[in-house]
Amino acid sequence: MMCTTVLSLSISLAQEPHLADQIGEAEETHVVTSSRMLIGQQKEDWLDAMSQKVVVAKRVTGPFGMTQDPNIKITKPREQKVEKGAFLEAIAAIKINTVMPSNRLFISNAREFTVGDEFPIIKNQRQFDIEVVAISSKGIIFKNSATGEQVRKKLNALPVGMKKSSGLGTIPGVYAADAKNNRPLNLDDE
Repeated sequence: MMCTTVLSLSISLAQEPHLADQIGEAEETHVVTSSRMLIGQQKEDWLDAMSQKVVVAKRVTGPFGMTQDPNIKITKPREQKVEKGAFLEAIAAIKINTVMPSNRLFISNAREFTVGDEFPIIKNQRQFDIEVVAISSKGIIFKNSATGEQVRKKLNALPVGMKKSSGLGTIPGVYAADAKNNRPLNLDDE
């Protein structure tokens, strides 16, 4: 194909000599050069011209939400000071008197609460609106209505220095329920 084009071009130039002058002028005005070969002001001009052709150049922010202006001064928004453990401390301060998982309720300070109840609590002069999410024998899950944060208040927490017993044999006067222990239950001793 290249040979055909060159051959037809040379034939047409031979037939019409005034076209040769026009082709020569066109070749002089349009020079293709690699951008890697540019230096100095030529390179800067080429970069400016190419950067205007890029679609992102006309946008305020780029694809990652960052500003396209390198000279802009970015100010970070001020974050509200929130005590990280304030909600956790408030939940830990709730004194649970009784838990009835089968009825899905618990009692605190002579007040009965069930799953789905919403109520405010105040701790360290700060109010939290909470919701009871779940009640089980292992714990109660509370939800901060404002933030959606959930905290589990574990039950059966033993005092410091105590641990759960691995068996009934370690408690004096308590006998395991097995076939060997067939003593009558004496109710007269109470």
